[in-house]
Amino acid sequence: MIYSIVNGGLGNQLFQYAAARGLAVLNNSDVCLLIESYKTFKLFPFLLDKLELPIIIKDNIVNDPNRESLYILREGLPAKSLLPYFTDRYKDSSVLLEGYWQDPRYFDGIKDLLYKEIIKTPLHNDRVDCAIHIRRNDRLDEKTQKIYGVFAPDYYRYAVAMMEDVSGGNIEHYSIYTDDVQWASEYRDYIIYNGKPTTIKHTGPIYDLIDMACCDHFIIPNSSFSWWSAWLSRKNLNKKVICPNKWAFDFLHNSPHIQPKDDPDWFQISV
Repeated sequence: MIYSIVNGGLGNQLFQYAAARGLAVLNNSDVCLLIESYKTFKLFPFLLDKLELPIIIKDNIVNDPNRESLYILREGLPAKSLLPYFTDRYKDSSVLLEGYWQDPRYFDGIKDLLYKEIIKTPLHNDRVDCAIHIRRNDRLDEKTQKIYGVFAPDYYRYAVAMMEDVSGGNIEHYSIYTDDVQWASEYRDYIIYNGKPTTIKHTGPIYDLIDMACCDHFIIPNSSFSWWSAWLSRKNLNKKVICPNKWAFDFLHNSPHIQPKDDPDWFQISV
């Protein structure tokens, strides 16, 4: 059994699931997600049960028969790479994963499998669509803002200009996904300075993540939520992704490997 302690919003949950799923595939094992943190953590709900993933869900492993023979892989802060431990050595053992695992190298080998499990059968439109993710509400908290910041309209306006350049100017429509519709509406014309058709969307985390993944190109902030849409998307094999060069503004919480640095179609903006 591969156990993974889960916390945070949908993007973090997916990283914690994907790392466990990757290790489970290597070892022909099952995945069990431990969700006790959601008894006290109220900012975001646990949502992976809504995706019909091949998972077992428990609060904890206090009464689990495998508890005494666990291998424990703890990522720590700042996150240290545990890639050498992600092997097929655990076929007759159980493993407990504790961390955020924001590094696609943990599960690159099962990308097609994750696409089928998470996105399933998306609907694509014929137009060339660029997704823009604007995340604000939880980032306005003073403590959170010091760690992750809140990106200003200038970041998105500059990203749109960059996207128009790297995509060859063929974008026909911008879709803005946001948790702050009022703010996005106020700054839409400034951000989409070229006047191209734009839609602002805010339906729900799972729907928005899957809908976003159906776009051709992506402008994202330092958010694991939209990272998943951009990484999984396969509508356009020449997709372009624009993201910040820092995932956090402090050393402890930064995730230096979250952006695929060897991918020439991921572009970074200095923030």
